[in-house]
Amino acid sequence: MYSQPATASRRVLKYNTDLYFNFTLYGCTKPLRLYTYHPECLSLMADPLFDLRLTVDPSKSKVIMLSDTSNLKIGDSVRLRIDLYDGYGHRRDFGGDDIRVRMYDPDIDASSVGHVTDHKNGSYFVDMLALWSGPSRISVMLFYPRESIRSLYHVRRQLTGTRALLGKFQTEKAEAVTPCHPFPVIPGFKAVCNLTNENGGMSWYCGKPNDNNLLCHDWVETKLRTPPIKLPLTDAEKRLLTKDAIGRIISDEIVIYVSKERNETLHCKEWTYTSLWDQTSPTGFFIRKKWNSLLCINEMNNNLHMKCMNGTRLYLLGDSTLRQWYIELKDLMDCEPNSEAWTKEKWHKPAFCFNSELDFGMQWLPHAFPFFTGPNYELRRYKRPIISYIDEVDSETKAIVVIHLYAHFLSYHHDVFRDRFKSVVVSARNLLTRNPHAIILIKGPHSFKGAGGEYDRLNDFFGNVYKDIMLEEIGDLRDRVIYLDIMDMTIAEDVPEIHPNMEIVREMVKLMLLFVC
Repeated sequence: MYSQPATASRRVLKYNTDLYFNFTLYGCTKPLRLYTYHPECLSLMADPLFDLRLTVDPSKSKVIMLSDTSNLKIGDSVRLRIDLYDGYGHRRDFGGDDIRVRMYDPDIDASSVGHVTDHKNGSYFVDMLALWSGPSRISVMLFYPRESIRSLYHVRRQLTGTRALLGKFQTEKAEAVTPCHPFPVIPGFKAVCNLTNENGGMSWYCGKPNDNNLLCHDWVETKLRTPPIKLPLTDAEKRLLTKDAIGRIISDEIVIYVSKERNETLHCKEWTYTSLWDQTSPTGFFIRKKWNSLLCINEMNNNLHMKCMNGTRLYLLGDSTLRQWYIELKDLMDCEPNSEAWTKEKWHKPAFCFNSELDFGMQWLPHAFPFFTGPNYELRRYKRPIISYIDEVDSETKAIVVIHLYAHFLSYHHDVFRDRFKSVVVSARNLLTRNPHAIILIKGPHSFKGAGGEYDRLNDFFGNVYKDIMLEEIGDLRDRVIYLDIMDMTIAEDVPEIHPNMEIVREMVKLMLLFVC
């Protein structure tokens, strides 16, 4: 199981991590306390895919315009029907596919999305709004056919994860590396280290080193396991989860023309905290690279954010997409960094800045494990659970707390996300009880196709699953916590990578400021 000592004075153990999670979790039972999520059960009832011609063929599928588009005005509705066919030319008679539709005009940098309704019979209806004048093209995309969705659920239930983290245990006398995971079963290891306390109360386990010189509390660093775990997918399923397969175009040929006249029925929508959790597409649109919400919120001006943030402490709790927010807000708020200088672009340690004139302070704080830091070891002590940061906000601070849990959980079974979010709800409730003036925002999932070429291991399908889980768990805090829905922004702009470009980040930040100011 391990190599011979590297030196006489210090033993270095290298475990065979190829054994990592090669057991099976069957059906919709609840081994390892897995929560039974209804869509998951429905997906797992299907058989694996071996013949690609049995799944959706975008070239054979059809898009039919149902609306009269001869005299469209701004604000008019546009309806389409999508009929899916497989590679044999047979009409699909069941639903469950992930279809996304966007309307766009590249000449004015305009884009929006449509609301897709699955009729469970191979047909999908799309409702869109004409939100700007001139010609626009409608793009219908197949992101994940039902067969892909089945394989995404299957892999995460069988392996409970598609990527692995390695933990390094180290003392002056010895060193060992073992696989780590949110669940307490590590194949190849009869004994595991329960590192939940070290992870701030969030479930975390590593294989226990087989060396008397190493104890569980000698865990010091983590890194991404390479090469990656082999996934139990058929060749056909693998091909559906590649860069070229995710987001395939069914139709990009429909062009509509919208006059400058305005439909008088188009008005902004009044909003409450509760209604932000129930928005349907489209929630807004881009034009000239600026996001225009369909909600009744004030326009941003140059001084609004400065006045609003006076005396405020802003906490950005989550992953590197909130690190992008930190970068944008640091410049916007003239916030002077007062923490360790960044020595690389992908910075994974807490960051702080302060504007003394405004008495404004901001922190970006990375969440606890699972947190993927890349192929190089990084010290684990800089990762703390979001709840610990929330619990430290006192009763007097003028606090704005932005929470985001997403990308680092996508490789795992969605129960890991559920457990973490449950704990966030408890801490959020406690904060609002002791500090009723605090503002809490949940930044929702965003659209992307893959990250670092790992399209089969890390993609955005579970974004909507996470949204469902949050709706189930948030309870009566829906009327006290702001949900920042940014999915439409990223679908509208067809964001390919996990990190949106900074122009989109800027619009996300502006939307947040409009809600809190």
